[in-house]
Amino acid sequence: MKESRTIEGRWWLFGLDKPDCAGDLRFDPEAGLELEVKIPQRVGLLEMLTASPEILESPSIIHGRGADDEPITLFGCDGGISRLGSGIKKYNFYPLCAIVGQELPNSPPGNPPVTEKCGYALRCSTSGSAAIAFNRPPGLKTCYTSKFCPPRTSRPIFPTTSITDDLKTNSGADGFRINQDHHVTIEFPGPAKLDAIFVEYIQVLLRLLTLLIGTGVFIKQLALEIPDSGPPPDYAELLRRDSGIGAGERNRLISAMTLPHKECRANFPELICKWYEYHGRLKSALDLYFATLFNEDLYTSHQFLLLAQALEVYHNVNPRFVPVAQPLEAFRARRGRILESAPLEERG
Repeated sequence: MKESRTIEGRWWLFGLDKPDCAGDLRFDPEAGLELEVKIPQRVGLLEMLTASPEILESPSIIHGRGADDEPITLFGCDGGISRLGSGIKKYNFYPLCAIVGQELPNSPPGNPPVTEKCGYALRCSTSGSAAIAFNRPPGLKTCYTSKFCPPRTSRPIFPTTSITDDLKTNSGADGFRINQDHHVTIEFPGPAKLDAIFVEYIQVLLRLLTLLIGTGVFIKQLALEIPDSGPPPDYAELLRRDSGIGAGERNRLISAMTLPHKECRANFPELICKWYEYHGRLKSALDLYFATLFNEDLYTSHQFLLLAQALEVYHNVNPRFVPVAQPLEAFRARRGRILESAPLEERG
């Protein structure tokens, strides 16, 4: 999801039973998705001059076909806009997300796509293309995988998750290269809603990695395994906005990380499971804290207020902090002693 692209294709704007229209789907990781379709029409001069943009009552899901007849499904397409031009009627839609490589059936509004297995590559601030900068155990040259399971108590669906560090080498006329990639695979025992996967699993893990590395971690690519596609399985790619990925730091050294993997390798799966448990308990405070990390353009005063509010929320939800209310008479006596100790000109 880190590369901008344009997909030329055919789109069924108002249902599969209507004619398809040629158009372009543009994706920018910072700005999101935009589908633009231009349909030639005979328009009189007066109609063109008096026409105004019109908000369409379009379906929430739009199906399309890209290059080589590749299926594409767009979600959250409500509120498209149409405009009249010189002999052309232009339609613009701004989908919330797109799945490239799989055609999914229509579903009721607000019901997002589901999947049983998804994987995503991470992108953050380690040097080169590395994302977590694992230190491999001695003798393991090509791949390191850490598996864990989030706690059962907080989520009805119990997935198995693995983080894989993959090292590949290749040589050619331009020299010898070493590529280090990191992949996270989440596998569910049954169908799970995609938005729930993002909120309850992916974003929670990204926040932990952000803390460990010391800078924002983003998704480089996210793929969904297509059911019953046979071994090896086929995958569909998910496109959605990921604000901040373009400006993310990429040159942080292992020595500058908050907690390098070599220092927590022995209990890394347990650490992640504990993080999911604590995140569910302290989500309100963590939302405020990470709002400052992923929005560095906020004014300093706004960051301070968010962090102060995060501390207040943490104080309220942490059972170790026991509030104590001083009796009214004792408070007034204490206040009087403080006022009497101040110089006369400073007393209010």
